[in-house]
Amino acid sequence: MYFRFRKSENFKLAFSIIVGILFLLPYALLFQFILPLSRIAYLDLNLGAILFGGYLIVACVHAVRFNPRNLPRERLLLLVPAVAAMGIGAIIWGATITYGDYVQPRIVVQGRVQKLEVRYPSKAPKYYSVEIDGKELYAIESDFKLLRVGDYVWAEVGQGSHYIFEIKKPDF
Repeated sequence: MYFRFRKSENFKLAFSIIVGILFLLPYALLFQFILPLSRIAYLDLNLGAILFGGYLIVACVHAVRFNPRNLPRERLLLLVPAVAAMGIGAIIWGATITYGDYVQPRIVVQGRVQKLEVRYPSKAPKYYSVEIDGKELYAIESDFKLLRVGDYVWAEVGQGSHYIFEIKKPDF
């Protein structure tokens, strides 16, 4: 058995792993139920990815610095780079999308709605796909319900996620 919880550094490592798992549970619920309904949920998801990536990197530094005496060094050297790479990947993914959506100027798309589709990927929440002038974009449920095929629309789209942030039907 690798862990004896009587030693303080082993307890700290196990506690940090449990806290990390509990940190992910609200985001799993957010991803399943709230994500299709709110623009703020997308920001929360991306910021959560950045925070979780930072947590993984801190956990790796903690594991290397305070190596439990019972954990073999070879096993630690295999595990730490893999977990750190996942943390760096999560930070890059979340930061790229957040930067593209909230720092860079938004893309303006004008044209007719050519296709409306609700997609149900396996083991993931449904999402709403809108095709405007040949460009596939994503919308939240309230924006999706306002649109009909053939409508002429003006939309502001985030560069990172390609989600519609503002949509208008111009009056002619």
